[in-house]
Amino acid sequence: DYSDGVFIVNEDWYGHQNSTVNFLTNQGEWIYRAFQKENPGRELGCTTQFGTIYGNRFYFVSKQERDPGAKITGSRFAVCDASTMEVIKEFPYIATTTKTDKNGKETLISIADGRSYLPVDEHKGYIGTSNGIYVFDNDNLTIGGQIKGTGNPNDEGYGQLYYAQIGTMVRANDYIFAIHQQYGLLVIDPKTDTLVRTIKAPLEKDESGKEEQRGFGSIVLSKDGNLWISVAKDVQGLGAAMNYMLKLSPYTFEMERVYFPEGIEYIPNSWYAWTADGFCASTKENKIYWNGYPPTQGSWFTGYRIYCYDIDKKQFSMVYDVTKMPGNWRLYGTGFRIHPVTDDLYCFLYHEFQDPTHELARISSTGELRNEYSMIQNYWFPAIPVFPDNEAPVISSAMPEDIVLPGIGEEYKLYLGDKVCDKDNMSVSIVKSVITCDNPLSAFVRNDSLVLKATDPVKEGNVTL
Repeated sequence: DYSDGVFIVNEDWYGHQNSTVNFLTNQGEWIYRAFQKENPGRELGCTTQFGTIYGNRFYFVSKQERDPGAKITGSRFAVCDASTMEVIKEFPYIATTTKTDKNGKETLISIADGRSYLPVDEHKGYIGTSNGIYVFDNDNLTIGGQIKGTGNPNDEGYGQLYYAQIGTMVRANDYIFAIHQQYGLLVIDPKTDTLVRTIKAPLEKDESGKEEQRGFGSIVLSKDGNLWISVAKDVQGLGAAMNYMLKLSPYTFEMERVYFPEGIEYIPNSWYAWTADGFCASTKENKIYWNGYPPTQGSWFTGYRIYCYDIDKKQFSMVYDVTKMPGNWRLYGTGFRIHPVTDDLYCFLYHEFQDPTHELARISSTGELRNEYSMIQNYWFPAIPVFPDNEAPVISSAMPEDIVLPGIGEEYKLYLGDKVCDKDNMSVSIVKSVITCDNPLSAFVRNDSLVLKATDPVKEGNVTL
């Protein structure tokens, strides 16, 4: 029963085998290589770094379609049934071009390695890659074109240290916010799939007085509906982080700096071997968490401590120090994610790259070690936990059954942010839209509010929305 536990998407052993997915039941039992188990003869691609569940579909994004040491060709993008893990559709390529050699032979080559995926609504999603954002038609299971302005200016979508990649994407309010390694924060209108705004990272003077272009690392939506952005020291992809993060309102685009006090480690970034950064938010409390970046002792793929920022109280704290556990453990890569119902942290632990010993630790939001789940030996290199989506959104009893409109041309607004909830998700991340509406009535959702307006003279009567 894949609704009763947590999925762990693994990079697995590069150079030897394709990526894998393990499943840990709520009873503490491991189901290893669940994707292969439910799809005999099939495998994921090489270095699967991202997975997400939406509408009972599980979406996996891999960097390439096949590991150099694997016997089976997998996919860069795969869609599965989230309940059964059975494959619905696989895509070995996200975008391609053809090359012609001196003999006139044409070869199909990839121009976009996989990175992340964002479900936009029930009909479509965005695939983030090393070369821009591509629109996925969820109804017809097809990959469309690249959103203009999101791509990589280098030939064939590649470059040193994967120059100009797309990283994390979130939907907030009426827009999609996507982190671009070079350009900054891309703001996209999901109705038209167009780039409407680009917010660059700060331009600041370094220690020598020389101006240096900062970069963005990752982005998180917090429970209060605001966006939080980690800041990289530069856009070169070398991993150094800045001593502050940015708070951005998706309604007003007002931006605020929040500096890390002494003793609080910075938020890492991972452009030079992209992973979903160790930066996430609780769905239960207005708090954000991250896997600390200790420049004197680790890097983006090795952390030791998890930190928290209480947004309401404006307080920083260290949640857990892995070095206090027996066994000389470290946090790997993304490091952890937070369970949407229990608020527990699910953390990836390993010793060192040459040691195939891994375990998953479950830690409470107050820093209590609840359980350790040891694993069979393998170079798993976990990428990201993915929690099943078991609850449907519920419309509140506060939603009015009847609305009386004002005069012609006057707008009626109804705030929807408190009219629907989801037990295993954030209310602010729920997408609302008008499905049907009888004319002559203008009806749409803007800034998380239903806006109604009579556009023509009408007789008294009822309109069904």
